[in-house]
Amino acid sequence: MSQNDHPEVIDPNDRRYKDEDYFKNPKQPDHSHSNQTFHYSKNIGCGCGPFGCLSGCITLILLSSLITFLLNFLF
Repeated sequence: MSQNDHPEVIDPNDRRYKDEDYFKNPKQPDHSHSNQTFHYSKNIGCGCGPFGCLSGCITLILLSSLITFLLNFLF
């Protein structure tokens, strides 16, 4: 077996040793950017029409059908 198979035991005098108080006390947040605000906006839409894509697509289909009917009627 190699030495990597066994966990390393840290002595309490070692600088890497963390006692129970280290894990009990939460770290204070950094207040250097306390004036920073976040603004999020979420836009969902297709852009085909004012009521979504379905109404816009139906409007375009009806409009193109009307134009086709008028062109066939005139010529």
